[in-house]
Amino acid sequence: MRNNNTKQNAPAKENVMDKKKNILKIGCDSGKVENAKIQGHAYEVEIFDEIVIEEGVTEIEWCAFKGQSRVEKVTLPSTLKGIGPEAFSGCSSLTSISIPDGVTKIGGEAFSGCSSLTSISIPD
Repeated sequence: MRNNNTKQNAPAKENVMDKKKNILKIGCDSGKVENAKIQGHAYEVEIFDEIVIEEGVTEIEWCAFKGQSRVEKVTLPSTLKGIGPEAFSGCSSLTSISIPDGVTKIGGEAFSGCSSLTSISIPD
C-alpha cells in the first residue's frame, strides 16, 4: 500500500507499509538514487511501530516523523548525513537509536519528547 501523504524527493519505488507489522519502509532504488531527502512533516499519521530508512537517503528534514508516538524502532542508512530539527520529536515509544558514521549534523530537539529513549549510539 502506498503512502499518498509522502513528501519526499526520493522516487517512490519502495515506500510501503507492512500491514502485519506496521513497518514503514522508505527506500530508493538500491543505490541508483543519491542525495534523497525526506522532507518536513512527511508522515503525519501515527500508525507505524517501526521505520526503516534504506540506503540512498542522505537527509531527514525537520519534523519528518514528529509525533509518531507508536514508533519503537528506527533503522537509519549508512548514507545518512543529517537529521533535521525535531525530526523524531515526540516518538515517545522509541527506546534506542544508532546514528550512522556519516551523520555530520543533528538539528535541535531532533529527539525531544522521546521519553522512552534510553540509548543513543553516536559515532566518534
